[in-house]
Amino acid sequence: MFSLLVDSTQQDWGTTARYNYRLDNHDLLLGLNYGTNSDNGGNYTNNAGARGAMTNKVKKQADNIEVFAQDHWHITDKWTLTPAVQGVFAHRDVNNKRLSIPQDAQASVFFPGGPSNFYSYGGKASNDYEGFNPSLGLMYNVTKSSSLYGNISRIYAPPTNYNIADNITGSSTTTNLKAMEGTSAEIGTRGVEKISELNSVNWDLALYYSWLNNEILSVTPASGSPIANNFNNTIHAGIEGLIGGSFSLDGTEVHTIKPMLSYAFNHFKFDHDPVYGNNALPAAPDYFLRGEAMYQHISGFFAGPTFDFVGKRWGDYANTYKVDSFGLLGMRTGWSNKNYKVFLEGRNLLDTVYVANTNILPTATANDAMLNAGAPISFFGGIEITY
Repeated sequence: MFSLLVDSTQQDWGTTARYNYRLDNHDLLLGLNYGTNSDNGGNYTNNAGARGAMTNKVKKQADNIEVFAQDHWHITDKWTLTPAVQGVFAHRDVNNKRLSIPQDAQASVFFPGGPSNFYSYGGKASNDYEGFNPSLGLMYNVTKSSSLYGNISRIYAPPTNYNIADNITGSSTTTNLKAMEGTSAEIGTRGVEKISELNSVNWDLALYYSWLNNEILSVTPASGSPIANNFNNTIHAGIEGLIGGSFSLDGTEVHTIKPMLSYAFNHFKFDHDPVYGNNALPAAPDYFLRGEAMYQHISGFFAGPTFDFVGKRWGDYANTYKVDSFGLLGMRTGWSNKNYKVFLEGRNLLDTVYVANTNILPTATANDAMLNAGAPISFFGGIEITY
């Protein structure tokens, strides 16, 4: 039986700097992003909801620096070329010290057979990561409010401290986790067009294909906690988009209907992996659709249905167990003006039973305890104030 309570203090700090400069038909942008995160605390046994004995003392530090330069070169009124370059510098420091657990009544409950059976890993690691990402984009303005675009760019993503904590064991001083690298190509179109004086449509459509190396994926052994590992040669491809509009119901702006649909069709897979071949990557659904149709009154009142449809997805790397698709129905209503918004939202109004996420296993069966149920019928409300 695995039971864990986390009690820690986290701090996040960040800053950004931007410098814009116009030189003839060049819009130059220089920038810097800096962020740091610290996490200090520990893991404890969960004694019927109360904090029990400390099992691990945890101290983590993560620092990230991104510097970049970008040029929007307006070759003509129609064509814009965008070369850019980014430098990524990251430091990760993880100290996860495993503590001995006293053999008392509490320990015998949470550690059957003794504390050695508790699969909480200890270890420490300190690593630096550096990456260089060039990119090149091209955009063609079809009209003043719509465009076609394409780009190709390098990808570099260091592991998080959570990845590293899941990877180190024993008294390691480094982690064997590498940063994810790759190349991504994308083409697409976006824009807003009026159909008439009061009616309009908007869209954003992108087709992408990414070749990744050292993708960081988590694997849960048959008995144990998730372990993060690098996987060579994976493919992430798909279609992502959004289409929406605003349509007057009475020839004025008093009554308006505003439908919206966002969608994603995924093609994620291994690329000649020595173990899993060209299997599909688990967890990612075949498709994801989210939409709404909001009625809006000129006074600021709005109301309408919402829906989500999520396709089937694999629950394991061996592609032997597939999680069913599902659909959810919701409703949102409220009132808003320039400065205030009050809303109430109901989700999963049909109280559909569905799988929200899964623990990914190498090979899974229907009898494995790996599925996590989604939220039942629920309601949310809030107030937004903007000045």
